[in-house]
Amino acid sequence: DELRFLTIVTDLTARKLAEERKAAVVDAALDAVVGMDHTGAITEFNPAAEQTFGYRRADVLGRSMVDVIIPPHLRTGHASGLERYLATGKSPIIGKRIELSAMRSDGVEIPVELSVLRVGSGKTPSFVGFIRDISESKRAEQALLERAQVAALGADVGMALTTGETIREILQLACEAVVRHLGAAFTRIWTLNAATH
Repeated sequence: DELRFLTIVTDLTARKLAEERKAAVVDAALDAVVGMDHTGAITEFNPAAEQTFGYRRADVLGRSMVDVIIPPHLRTGHASGLERYLATGKSPIIGKRIELSAMRSDGVEIPVELSVLRVGSGKTPSFVGFIRDISESKRAEQALLERAQVAALGADVGMALTTGETIREILQLACEAVVRHLGAAFTRIWTLNAATH
């Protein structure tokens, strides 16, 4: 009887290099990158995610993503969406870019743009979300909207001043402009007689 050995050597250098490259890309990403497994547990949380949400990576890995960054009023929908996807393979958000609310560690909700991808092809998929805080752009958008409202209001009040024949008519037209442009339920202007107080 002869004793024989079979030795298999695998060079893991290429795999290790690929994993290091992937980690470097995720860590350098400007957007928050949050990974989640099929149970909803966080598997990845890059530095941008730490900055966006106010948690340290080490403190959230393995925790339920629902408890960490999903606002309470969206948690049921998130859970049912994950269940539906695992059962049917269909999701209205995977592979699409959507806007919704996320929650920081201090409980403050922020508007975010989200894109979710499925990772892997097995029965127990994992997911990666690319999340961008869009608070600044929403504030800028709101400021532009308010400026446009004020400009339109100013134009209508200017028209009231030039088309109204009496002070009462001018004030009525100005009140109607405020209701129309600022979404007020009603507007009242009182005039006071200085002589009689």
